[in-house]
Amino acid sequence: MQTHNGQKYALRLAVIALLSLGIAASTTVSTIQSAAAASSANLWAVPVNSRIDDGNFQILRLKFALDTGNPLDRIRITLDPGTLQEKVLEFDANGDIITADAAFVSVDGSVKIKTDGYSLTELSGKFKIAIDKTELTVGEHDALAEIITTGETVTDDAHFRLRAGSSGQADLVAKFFGAPDNVKQDKKYSAFVKEANEGTGNAGEHMVSIYLSSDNTLDSGDELVGEKEVNNLKSGKDRMVHVQFELPDDADTGPAYLIVKVDGEDDVSESSENNNSKSEAITVIEWTDAFAEDD
Repeated sequence: MQTHNGQKYALRLAVIALLSLGIAASTTVSTIQSAAAASSANLWAVPVNSRIDDGNFQILRLKFALDTGNPLDRIRITLDPGTLQEKVLEFDANGDIITADAAFVSVDGSVKIKTDGYSLTELSGKFKIAIDKTELTVGEHDALAEIITTGETVTDDAHFRLRAGSSGQADLVAKFFGAPDNVKQDKKYSAFVKEANEGTGNAGEHMVSIYLSSDNTLDSGDELVGEKEVNNLKSGKDRMVHVQFELPDDADTGPAYLIVKVDGEDDVSESSENNNSKSEAITVIEWTDAFAEDD
């Protein structure tokens, strides 16, 4: 009798376990089916790493499926969103361009719709976007796709990198200049300079120079007060440079400017010579010797 009861108990546990597994499996399948029905978008770059001047376009491919009854308003592609280099393209369901930066060459693709016989139930689309790489800078780039309907916006992003060309010129840019606000005459100070090479060619050795000026524009009347020789800077790279400077003991006191110039002696052939300088307002203070004897 005890053996028979034990067998019945074991059988009951087995049934409960099978039922539990069935419920769990059913829940898992339901979850997967629900996720599959959700709206989705996929944006990717082809290639993800190339030379800026290889003669080919940078391609972005976009594929999406929207589980929605709302019509498509527009599709927006943004390159380098939130930066000074931001570029925007907008187009409709037929791939017709609404507005576009010059970097965007073409849009190819369309949107398909599904209905239940009465109303819209699903939107899906495939698009190919061609970009002129020479309109971009060497370095890392982000792309954001937004598929916008009247009820929701579905997004995805992609990333690609442009390397320096096989030929081209450097373009040294002063990105940041930091120096003390109050500067005494005849005393050494440190300044920090961030320089970047935004050109398609590498920059050779050059000087980073600091000048004292009465205004924020560098000219021949400004006085060199500090400089540092730096090594090569490859295309698409940047770095911080520490430069020491010292004002002359007869510098005029009061408001003045320090101006930094990357490639201070114009040793590097550049595509642009108009972005090498950056200024910082300072106050020149008379230097006094605390231990000087009274006359």
